Amino acid sequence: HFAFTSRTNRLPLWTALNETQRDALMTDEDVQKLLVVRDPRERLLSAFLEKCKYTGNRMEHGRHCITFPRKLPPSRNITFHEFVMRINSSDVVPPKCDQHYCLQTSFCGMHEARMRERTTILSMSSPLFHDTVRALLIRHGFPETMVDTCFPPVASDAGHRTNSSSLVDTYYTPELSARVESLYRVDY
Repeated sequence: HFAFTSRTNRLPLWTALNETQRDALMTDEDVQKLLVVRDPRERLLSAFLEKCKYTGNRMEHGRHCITFPRKLPPSRNITFHEFVMRINSSDVVPPKCDQHYCLQTSFCGMHEARMRERTTILSMSSPLFHDTVRALLIRHGFPETMVDTCFPPVASDAGHRTNSSSLVDTYYTPELSARVESLYRVDY
């Protein structure tokens, strides 16, 4: 993702490549691949907090909240339980799913075992994530100034607006955990 979205390296966007080009790139053993994943429960909670929970922004309220109308009135405050219970398996698989809710294994061909074998997979939920990504990018030749723009030397939670990793235990009941683990089974 880092390489394919950077304007400075002049690589095409991943989405601009056709299937043959993507497959060639992903199966090339000389190409270092790095995939950042997130615990599905934490990721879904983060999406709910950012996309569904009313925070005072009337323009954005409910705009990307799956299974609910395109825009929600500010008076309609969705509970996390209601949100999770309304999601079904077709909401998390391409092509219907919104990028915030899709199975992570559907990205970059990661549903195929041959891709996972040749890819470094890092968990965003790990306390070592920030330092590990910095070290990997620098070791593989990314200029440190470029790395600093996305992963500054001092880790910050500024990019993670919802702070969902610290809220998982607050929002999830055993029932909701089981439901999300079932919906995102292949991501575990």
